[in-house]
Amino acid sequence: MPSRRVVRIEDLLAEPFGPFAEEEALTSKCPDTTRAKPIILDELCLECNDKLTGLDETEVRQLRFDEERAKYPVRFRGILGIGKLDWLTSQAIEEIEAELREREIQAKLANGSRTATSGLTLERLYAPTPGFRGGQMKVKVMIQGVKNRLTYLMSDRAPDAILLQSRIPGQEYRSYKVTSLHVHTYIRSIHYLGRYRLMRVLQTLLELEGGTNAYKLAHIPNEQRTPEWFIDVYLHHMARHPVARKHRPVYDSDDSDVEPHTGGQMRKGREHTLRHVSRAEVASLFATHAEWLVEEVKLMKRDKLFHVPSWSAWLDDVRRMRHEAAREGRPWGVMQGGDVTMDDFAAMLPPPPRRPKRTRRNNQRRGAPHNVSSTSRPTSSTGRQTHHHERSPTPEPLVPTRSYDRDFSPVSTPPGSPSSSSSAPPSRADPNLAALVPSALFYPPQLTATFQWACDVDGCLFLLDLLRLSDDDLAVDAIPEDDRRRLKGRSWNIREPWVVEAFYYMVDKHRSAHVHDIGLKQEQRGKRLITVPRVARESIPQTVRLRNVRVDDRRPVIKREDDA
Repeated sequence: MPSRRVVRIEDLLAEPFGPFAEEEALTSKCPDTTRAKPIILDELCLECNDKLTGLDETEVRQLRFDEERAKYPVRFRGILGIGKLDWLTSQAIEEIEAELREREIQAKLANGSRTATSGLTLERLYAPTPGFRGGQMKVKVMIQGVKNRLTYLMSDRAPDAILLQSRIPGQEYRSYKVTSLHVHTYIRSIHYLGRYRLMRVLQTLLELEGGTNAYKLAHIPNEQRTPEWFIDVYLHHMARHPVARKHRPVYDSDDSDVEPHTGGQMRKGREHTLRHVSRAEVASLFATHAEWLVEEVKLMKRDKLFHVPSWSAWLDDVRRMRHEAAREGRPWGVMQGGDVTMDDFAAMLPPPPRRPKRTRRNNQRRGAPHNVSSTSRPTSSTGRQTHHHERSPTPEPLVPTRSYDRDFSPVSTPPGSPSSSSSAPPSRADPNLAALVPSALFYPPQLTATFQWACDVDGCLFLLDLLRLSDDDLAVDAIPEDDRRRLKGRSWNIREPWVVEAFYYMVDKHRSAHVHDIGLKQEQRGKRLITVPRVARESIPQTVRLRNVRVDDRRPVIKREDDA
């Protein structure tokens, strides 16, 4: 007879109990959060008007703040560890004990017991244990309440986390230190968190440079706090901080580079070599939320964080740099992982191919160097430069073979789908076939700021909306079923490579229909992917045939003066 596994109390307490309404489960003896003794709330989830929401939507002056939705109360749910039994009301204790006993009975039956009973009580769990102050076992409950206000990194009681204040009917407010967010709330809070992280970085820089523990006490003239000054201070105090060279945050116990029992302290001579941080990278960090920062500091009546006029003037340079970086296919001054602007889309998707400028021959006669300058060298997605010492020949015109550049680098050939094999070189286009293809199919698709793509073929009214995808839009064999569910559930951001690839596949499906309608198809012949007509060659309309031009290869006859 197989041995029965012992039911452990830790397993019974792994999942939280509840949910409970805050005012019905917690007594007035549940303390408020202090810096020394915080009341921790995990997996915070926000809801407003029966819909999941986040800090980007609930907080004033944020990206998606909706005044109409703000009229409704914002409810929260989170997991609270009960430190003492007197935090709970008698009704909550009774319900938790009933569920705890049921968990023990079900666990015993699952282990093979024919009959099972339980006598567990919370008083027994919280009874003093030798060697521990109070009971060793603690229960977790899921608490629901109404949000009153919330701050992030700006409260003395929770300087490194979110401080949530709840509103309890008929009672005073209670504050929680939030250490984690539910995934649905987090993806709707990315901009809020990023903005206040950046503001906290600027405050810390003032504290470090001013030698104080509060940025308001830093005796640094406000006129001096320009963007360039903050970049200099960041490079001095943060980018080249010596502590980072001597500490390894993640390591194994047998790591020979780490001193034993030091918590990750590096051995002498084994310190890190910190990577180079450029001024442009720091400027990009500050520019990510520069517009919001300027508006927030303008609202400060005193102790302004920086010099507003110089930062306002810098915004013109920020917008120009964003535009120039987008033209080069590089993100600068935009947030990673959050919502994107039109400049962000230009930075992610390859721009339409441009006609190269002609090189004047007389420049070479005058001794101009023939090599390509560093500003015009093609750059790969990894940031490495590809050097060319000779001018490459002009590529032959190609019929689109549905192969878009997955690394978002500038296109070197007309676009097609990511499924095209890189080992199968495209064939030269038949001019008769190329003349049949609408010119719009030669350019990569461009998303709008509302995540939509409209077909560019004349007379076509097709619209692909990534926020409202239909089953027909997703009916592409190359898109995995799991990706389809994630796309319809909107649990993605446009910077993820699999999202961009799925977008190209859906566009390719529609564009293939246009190629089919004009009588073309693609065939794999050996290592070549060629475009051929679906019907006999003679059926191609003669109006689009390119006429053969006779080449005059006669040589001129030069007469001599003696023959005249």
